[in-house]
Amino acid sequence: MSAHGKVQQLAAAATQLLERCRGTLPSTSTLRKVAAIGAHGKFSSNCERDLQRLILKAGAAIDVDIERIRVHLYNPKTEEESLQNLSVIFPDKLAAALYEQNIALFEKVFFGDKVDAEDFWNHCRNNAPWMEGHPAAESDRPDKLIPMSLYGDEVQSFRNTEGGVVSLVAWCSDFSAGMPALSRYFTICILPDHYATPRTFLDIWEALAPRIARMCNSRIAHPWSRTGYQFTYSSTQGDLKWLLEKFGFHNYRSNQLCSWCSCCKNHPDISMTVGDFREEAAHRQTRVSHDQFFGRLGIAAEEYHPLFRIPGCRLERFMHDVCHSQLLGTGKVCNGSVLTYLCEVGYFDGWQNSQYPVAMARCLRAAYLRFNEWKSSRKLGISQPRFTPARLSRSQRTSYPSLSSKAVAGKAISFWLTSCAIEHGRRDGATDLDRHVANCMWTYSEVLRLLDELPVILSEEQANDFYKKGMNHLEVYGYLNTLSAAQANTRGRGVLNKALWLQIELQARLRMLDIFAEMIRGAEK
Repeated sequence: MSAHGKVQQLAAAATQLLERCRGTLPSTSTLRKVAAIGAHGKFSSNCERDLQRLILKAGAAIDVDIERIRVHLYNPKTEEESLQNLSVIFPDKLAAALYEQNIALFEKVFFGDKVDAEDFWNHCRNNAPWMEGHPAAESDRPDKLIPMSLYGDEVQSFRNTEGGVVSLVAWCSDFSAGMPALSRYFTICILPDHYATPRTFLDIWEALAPRIARMCNSRIAHPWSRTGYQFTYSSTQGDLKWLLEKFGFHNYRSNQLCSWCSCCKNHPDISMTVGDFREEAAHRQTRVSHDQFFGRLGIAAEEYHPLFRIPGCRLERFMHDVCHSQLLGTGKVCNGSVLTYLCEVGYFDGWQNSQYPVAMARCLRAAYLRFNEWKSSRKLGISQPRFTPARLSRSQRTSYPSLSSKAVAGKAISFWLTSCAIEHGRRDGATDLDRHVANCMWTYSEVLRLLDELPVILSEEQANDFYKKGMNHLEVYGYLNTLSAAQANTRGRGVLNKALWLQIELQARLRMLDIFAEMIRGAEK
């Protein structure tokens, strides 16, 4: 529905309400209470307080215990570190509260409506290597077994105009993909990074690990155990920065950037580099298991990190989530490269031979208008800031582009750029390079489409289709990167495909071989 259509609908509803109540809302009306938010108390601007009280009074709040744990925090005023209380909602307490509130709500939240739990676990037993020795493999009620995952991220927050970063630790069910964010992710704790010390998160993991282990123990009675439900640990997810700083895995800042294999950024053998996406690449043969990884370190996994004390927690299950790796990672450099290429070949209102930032800004303005027209024609309610050389990170021809966007907007831009690249690649006089760019963008958008449309468990045909398109994208992207590198020393205003197709470690996270082998779609996070 368009914006003006929504306004008309809202106006009609307001008129009907006015006629029904004759101009005065009852004092018990929730709408009246919402309208009065921020108008009570000593501080009239405290809307958050009034909203929380309204939610509590309306019965929409869940009665769950908020506990406190002792963690090391930094006091910036005294410049001292001390043990202080941190408020925490442990997963077992929230799960119990949801179950006691309503069993149907419990099932909706943790099972969703898109996955057959029994089929999922039977499939994992037969295809997923990480299931060997996992507690889930021994469950006699796979139809009621809930895979829980931990999730962490850093979020920009603002108080008035002062910005800051807070770290969030949350958890979810793997079966709840596709549900609204607030019905899927459940906060465990939130901590301003300004007060964190090197020991803060270790304290959090030390408190959290035994609670999750107890929650997933089938021999311990929980409220949900009465009807046969059981939780089991599935994975820990976040972006690469989170996985590195909180757990020490996948050090993307070093030359050897992967904890799963010996893949490198630079290596005498090009087949050992991250840019070799071929099936026969040498780095694909260096994959290490959980036991091999910690054997090389000479330390037990339980001593390396507290989370490994949770039954079923293995190295293979510390994963980079799809949202960060694709929509906010690979998508930015792919979208940025295609948008830059189309601008420089004159697809958007031609290319003027003037100063590069001026010419690029002119083309990006035309491109932004085209994108908004495409978005409006499909009635997509997304927002994207204007395309500018700064947001594209392309103020000079030698700067590798990366288009700044949010996840949902980035996906829409990918589909729009696909239509543009295909149109440009099909025109009379199109070059091989034009067609390669179109192929690269189309295969990437196909991967995104399949991630949205495919079921969690893939058939052999679906897995083959996903695998072929994903590998095709990676190989074409790598080829375009090679062509671009050959232009590094080329000078002149008419040079095309220069400093494009930046290769980043996130592209290795597509893990096409793993998805093909397990036939399990990566759940969007």
